Amino acid sequence: MARNQYTNLFGRSFRTPWPSNRFLSLSPVRIANKAELKEKLQLLANSKKSKTGERRDRSKANTQYSLSGDQKTLIGASRATFEHQRVLIRILRNELGDPYLFSLQLSPWLPDIRVMSLAFNTWSADMRVLEERVRDPMILDASWTEFVLPSPTTDLSVMKARHIVLEENRLLSNRGSKRLAFVNGETETLNRATLVSQMQQLFALPLDARAAPVILLVHGDKETRGILNALGVDTSRWSSCIYDMLYGSNEPNHSSRRDVRSSRSQSPRARGSGGARPRSPSRPVNGYPPVYIVDVRNMYMTMKGRLARDDTVIANARDLCIEDAALADDTSQGGGPSSNGWCAGIESRLLGFMWYRMARGPAIDEQHKLRWNPKESLPTTSNTDPGSTSTADAPPEAATGADDSDFDPNDLPAAAPTRPTVVSTTQSSASRGDVYVMDPEGGTMTTTMSFDRCAE
Repeated sequence: MARNQYTNLFGRSFRTPWPSNRFLSLSPVRIANKAELKEKLQLLANSKKSKTGERRDRSKANTQYSLSGDQKTLIGASRATFEHQRVLIRILRNELGDPYLFSLQLSPWLPDIRVMSLAFNTWSADMRVLEERVRDPMILDASWTEFVLPSPTTDLSVMKARHIVLEENRLLSNRGSKRLAFVNGETETLNRATLVSQMQQLFALPLDARAAPVILLVHGDKETRGILNALGVDTSRWSSCIYDMLYGSNEPNHSSRRDVRSSRSQSPRARGSGGARPRSPSRPVNGYPPVYIVDVRNMYMTMKGRLARDDTVIANARDLCIEDAALADDTSQGGGPSSNGWCAGIESRLLGFMWYRMARGPAIDEQHKLRWNPKESLPTTSNTDPGSTSTADAPPEAATGADDSDFDPNDLPAAAPTRPTVVSTTQSSASRGDVYVMDPEGGTMTTTMSFDRCAE
């Protein structure tokens, strides 16, 4: 939308945008037409004025996510983190156009980042005292998967994966759930001491100090850190937010997002056989954390807005309509797979596809409506062909480039089709206007919207 169009539509001149550091996230939202734009702006209008004079975003869209002044809510920060993933995916797919329009300060190593996922399963019947369970968790299996980054013409795909069953605990099982076979690769049986060594090697600082950081996808940030700490991996300098990866160190109203927990809480005690002694803290690479954790479970829960009945990786993946060979009817030991089945190999693989699926879609509110409105349905994400270079099916917006308006439920096939749908990911350029609404009206939680030129 051009500036004169904005003036004609709203009867006032376009105001200078607020500085980018007033926002927790700046991400693209496609507005299809003038009516939709007007409705969106009405939802973002600050409807109430503070009697005390304190700034607060009281718009219908954001009042539940804002506090007075520059304070932020946890849900607001989680929503911003969700949008950061959308920005990152569009950078990797070269769909954002001019990074300046989103106030991005991208590091030269960004195209070289590695994306990995990590999953563990522990024994649920462990009745030891909490201190012992934290120091020495009863790990049943562990898995990590490394992915090939998406590009303008390809989706996220699996590069390699490892699945390890702990020899000491191989006879244990979790009541009420099934151990699933890892059909996407081989399963190794190793003792705990070997797993400790493998994990420390996996997260060791690279010899090249200029190496790009790792994005680590997990199902529960706190739980994953706890297990890694028990295995002797120091996570104290890891970050739980990719903000500075996108926008540099000019973070809004925070001194730092890095986890600066005490070394006492991060360092497990020495244990007997197979004990892990923590390594020295990993150095940040060029001032950045060596690892950025993305909590895929938190992304899913933030978008859904309520607790899931079966809060497992497999159940959440099914809810996101993801298809994978690991979820086929004949993959489990002793029967068909269920949402409460477990296999870290399957789970680490699915975490990547879940992350990509959510990040590839429209903005968080629009995506929520499309996914869980009973009158609308979503296509599945198919990863059933292990030889394919594109193992995660993008939303329909990929067929025409970065266009969230094409994510139309009327054009979507029914969920869970018998045969996976292949969607082209070829990019097409969009004609962008020069108006970007950045007017939080005293709040900090409003997401920036970019507009293509409205059709007359």
